[in-house]
Amino acid sequence: MGKHIEGAVITQLKNKHDVKVDSVNKQVFILNGKSKKLPKRDDLGIGSWGKVDFLTNYCGYIKTYVAEF
Repeated sequence: MGKHIEGAVITQLKNKHDVKVDSVNKQVFILNGKSKKLPKRDDLGIGSWGKVDFLTNYCGYIKTYVAEF
């Protein structure tokens, strides 16, 4: 399955501003930058996107782009 572990990935993504993970409902929410109240910080780099891909492609999470959390 690769070098990632689901629990560790979720913990690491909690430090990011532009993404929230709901492990109960298996959803990943990513800011789309369309909110003035909650501006996007662009803190997702290639490693973070790899973790999001791991959750969506191997762990059954659904990725959703949202204006705010």
